[in-house]
This record gives sequence, structure tokens and C-alpha cells, in this order.
Amino acid sequence: MLSKLSNLVLKMMGWKLEKNLPPEKKFVVIAAPHTSNWDFLFFLLYVWAIGHKIKWGGKHTLFKKPFGVLLKKVGGIPIDRRQKNNFVDTIVEEMNRSEEFVITLTPEGTRSRAERWKTGFYFIAKKANVPVALGYIDYEKKHVGIAGYYYPSDNLENDLKMLSEFYEGKVGKKPQHHSEVKF
Repeated sequence: MLSKLSNLVLKMMGWKLEKNLPPEKKFVVIAAPHTSNWDFLFFLLYVWAIGHKIKWGGKHTLFKKPFGVLLKKVGGIPIDRRQKNNFVDTIVEEMNRSEEFVITLTPEGTRSRAERWKTGFYFIAKKANVPVALGYIDYEKKHVGIAGYYYPSDNLENDLKMLSEFYEGKVGKKPQHHSEVKF
């Protein structure tokens, strides 16, 4: 029911969905560009529309009362970047313990313009030996989805070039907050 309703809402708003997921049951999804609070809503509707269970990382301050419990119920995992808490290793351990585990992370780490992408998604995928799915939202074309995937190589520079090429032209809700793909 939730899948059909989410699909209907997105279609009524004129959005097109792309679903090119990895065949594996464990992977990391990049969600970019991330320039607005609306990104979360559209990506959540997308996830419900495709009927997939996905965990997502969000700033720890989002998880305060009264919405914290609800956000965790829809897959939220609080991330407190003020302290070293070994988030990458914690997620890798959880992936290794689970039969199915998909996590979505925004590599910019903020809705504002960032100087560089956070590398957590890369190191989680590398350490867990899982693919990185190319999740995106494009407000100009009204497209949201996952357009494919790749396995991180040992050549970060080549991976960075590929990601930069893929995300070039994807327009966030607030294009002035767009962050270039660089580590």
C-alpha cells in the first residue's frame, strides 16, 4: 500500500523514477546532490515507491524528541561528527552481521555548499566489499533514483573522476549549494 501511494504521489508531482539497483543484498547508496531538506522527503518517497528497505545516515540533532523515534523507524541512523565514533567500522560490522543491509549517505554531509565530500561511503563499501549505488535527485528534470553502481577500486582518483562525471549536470533544489565531487 505504501509503495503504491508513494508511487502515485511522485507521479502526480511529475517525478520520474529510476531503479538500477545492484543485484547484491548489501550496498551503500550515495544520495547527491544534497542541497535542501526536501531531498530527504523525495528520496524517502522513492525508497517506499520501489519497496526497498534502506537505512540512512543523518545528523544526530535530527533525532531529538519528538521525531527521533519516527526517524529511526524509517531507517535513520544518527551520526555525530563532533566526535570520533568509528562510524565506518560500526556500519561495516553491521553489514557483515546482516543478510541484507543497504545504507544511504549524503557525501556532502550538509545541505550547504561543502568544500569536499565526506569519504565514509567509500570506506564502508571498500571495507565491506560491497558496491556503491549512484543515487541522485535532479530537480530540473524531476528525476530521482539509483542509476547504477560500481565497486570502489584502489585508485581513488579514478573513482573520483567517474563520480564527478556522473553527478555533473544533476541539479539540486538549491543549485548554489551544489558541492563539487572531491575528497
